[in-house]
Amino acid sequence: MLTIFAMLAMLIDHIGILLMPPLSGAVDATFMCRAVGRLAMPIFAYKIANGFIHTRNFKKYFGRMAALTIVSQIPFALMMSQVITGVADIDLLFDLNRYPHIVSNINIGWTFMCALLILYIINIKNNLISVYIFKFIALFIVMCFAPLGDYGVYGVATVLVFYIAMKRELSFPLTVFLFVVITFGFNSRNEMFYLLLQMVSVLSVFLIALIPDTRSKYDKFIFYAFYPIHMIILLWLA
Repeated sequence: MLTIFAMLAMLIDHIGILLMPPLSGAVDATFMCRAVGRLAMPIFAYKIANGFIHTRNFKKYFGRMAALTIVSQIPFALMMSQVITGVADIDLLFDLNRYPHIVSNINIGWTFMCALLILYIINIKNNLISVYIFKFIALFIVMCFAPLGDYGVYGVATVLVFYIAMKRELSFPLTVFLFVVITFGFNSRNEMFYLLLQMVSVLSVFLIALIPDTRSKYDKFIFYAFYPIHMIILLWLA
């Protein structure tokens, strides 16, 4: 149920991007769609952290996320070209002068891959000094590449907050507080309108607590299929 809600929120957000006028600084239909969409990423971040904790095979889990990232990049890049240029033209993918974001702005799968790598690295159990040095260097490298993904370091930090909250069994108020801190911290330089829009995402913590996270054996494949397919359909409609 939680996954379905997050997918619907993401769908509404992308409808606001592709099928409605750009954000104008007013509270209109586009704003409402984008506001609903702010709830999606934190819920998926929670699912990623929870998946890391419970997965029996990290390599397969990471491999599925890598495959999702590769498959989704072209529709994501086209969607972002619609945001930046107003035209979802496939030619933009091959003209770096007109659309440089094809190599500098990668979909959310990349962000979650970075988060998974960080979780894997910090969970390496070894007290050798050489291992600590390796972990430090590896974390530094991952964090250098994290900003290339959608939501960037903020998205990675969101996964880490939910991971810490689950592993340390943090209280609900403390979890909300930590999420407010990172959301405000990473978005405080934005204009007030966009900061308030992003702060809507804090409500996702309450939704995670309230909506049952029921699962089926097909759950892990639903999002992987939905993410690229819904962007392709919306691009066709646009």
